[in-house]
Amino acid sequence: VILNDTAGVLITLNNTNNFSVNNLTLNVATNGTHAINITGNVNNIKIRNCKIFANPNATTETYCAIFKSYNTGFANNIDISNNTIDGGFNSILMVGGNTSVSGNNIKIDSNICTNYDYLGIHVNYGNATSLSYNNIRARSTNGYVHSYCIAIQNGTALKIVNNKLYLNRLASTTNTYALYIKNINRYIPTRVLVCNNDIRINSASSTTYAVYTHTANFNFYNNSVYTTSSGGGAGLHIYSSAATLYNNIFYNTNLYPIVVGSSSVVSDYNNLQGGSFNLASWQSSSGQDAHSLSIQPRFINSAINL
Repeated sequence: VILNDTAGVLITLNNTNNFSVNNLTLNVATNGTHAINITGNVNNIKIRNCKIFANPNATTETYCAIFKSYNTGFANNIDISNNTIDGGFNSILMVGGNTSVSGNNIKIDSNICTNYDYLGIHVNYGNATSLSYNNIRARSTNGYVHSYCIAIQNGTALKIVNNKLYLNRLASTTNTYALYIKNINRYIPTRVLVCNNDIRINSASSTTYAVYTHTANFNFYNNSVYTTSSGGGAGLHIYSSAATLYNNIFYNTNLYPIVVGSSSVVSDYNNLQGGSFNLASWQSSSGQDAHSLSIQPRFINSAINL
């Protein structure tokens, strides 16, 4: 089934419970605004196995694929899986709650998100069970001044695993982040598992972070990070967080592979290389990475995957 809209929103879920959108093609690439707009208090919503086409030239959130915005009620038990999404300012924006109460049980897995401008997947004020197995590739032409693949903040998460994240942006984009984690699992003992992700950034932006974490508790295992950038930033930024880093590869042409501030970090068995980074100096100053290396990894074809 193919649904097209000549103007406005194609599907609106307003105070909706126990509803599935499955095996549809939704096209708002030419004339519509949002393919699916979610508003009010919603519960048990499934969006699965759909092909969604949003505006390929969008530079504002007027044009998005799946959109649940701020101050529009609570979202609980949300499953967005196995969709192919092309275009839009954002591919998936899911604001689960507000500053007082978060939405619960949000899963966004196994989606392909391409050709968006600003946010591939963004979860805010939500407790996510999984953001995993997604393949996310931003638009290469510049639009908005920031661009993210996955951003999650102000809530909790169980796992962020096996994602393929790629940002290829030119100089006029001010900030680029492949994976952004802020205020996640901050007040609970369980750490979010960040594992087996393939993360690539090719950017001339003024600030580039392959992975940016702030006030988050997480375990970072078996990830591959490849960054080419002529601006500032880092491969992995950790601030005011608690983290364990094992068996990761960080390769950066000009940036430091890791920057840590005001955090509790245990790190070892990694490959850390980039810019003027010196492993011996890092080992001496941090007391970490006793068994780590600093060599150029032999990726078969970093233009495709790691």
